Amino acid sequence: MRDQLRALAEHRGNAAWERLGRQDEAESPAAAYRRLRRAMLMAEREEFIKARDQKEIDDEVLFRVLRELDLEEAALSRE
Repeated sequence: MRDQLRALAEHRGNAAWERLGRQDEAESPAAAYRRLRRAMLMAEREEFIKARDQKEIDDEVLFRVLRELDLEEAALSRE
C-alpha cells in the first residue's frame, strides 16, 4: 500500500511539472514511459508471433494477445 501511494504521488508530481512546462529540452517522464512502453509492445508482438510460427501457441491465442497489445498501445496514444 505504501509503495502504491508513493508511486501515485510521484506520478502526480511528474504530471504537475509537465503541465508547467520544462525549461530544458529533456524528455518528460510520461513521454519516456510511452516511448519505452511502445518499444516493449513491439518486442512482445514479435515474440508472440515467433511463438505462433514455432507452433508453441495457436492462432487464437495470438489474436487475443495481439488485441490486448493493440488496446494498450491505443491507450498510450490517448495520453
